[in-house]
Amino acid sequence: SIDDPRLMSKLRACRLAAIGPATSEVLARLVREPDVMPEEFISDALAAKLGDVKGKKVLLARAAQVRKVLAADLRALGAIVTELSLYDVETNITPELEDFVREQGKPDFLTFTSSSTVRALRELLEKTNKNWFSEVPSVCIGPVTAKTLRDYGIEPYAVSSVYTVAGMLEVLSRG
Repeated sequence: SIDDPRLMSKLRACRLAAIGPATSEVLARLVREPDVMPEEFISDALAAKLGDVKGKKVLLARAAQVRKVLAADLRALGAIVTELSLYDVETNITPELEDFVREQGKPDFLTFTSSSTVRALRELLEKTNKNWFSEVPSVCIGPVTAKTLRDYGIEPYAVSSVYTVAGMLEVLSRG
């Protein structure tokens, strides 16, 4: 439990890393500031930022559905990696949500903060017979999310150069 002082003491003694500022803020609030955060807020950038990890034990705590690039990169650098899936990303598509979407007019933009949001909205739009994927410009938080959108044959209108929600808002404010 996070209330266990022994656990918190052990966590504070570990080298901590975060991929982006939101995770960094939560770590700082719950444990302490992370030691490492890449300039580019994607998992692909973290392995190089960690430095020499040969023979080091690395715990990757994350969602079950994430890409395995970081684990593979760390193993290739000689790290002993334990992957810990702490949660699942599940869609929340209900009949009520489907009805709500059917009643909506076409939005000005679609925004995607992760690959899972691309997949979930695609599923929801198929169920509601909305063609928004091909009709509405899409803004993606970063290149990984943009690649997922492209895998569906849709070119993003814009991809944030700062991979945060604030970065996306900046893109949207420019119109």
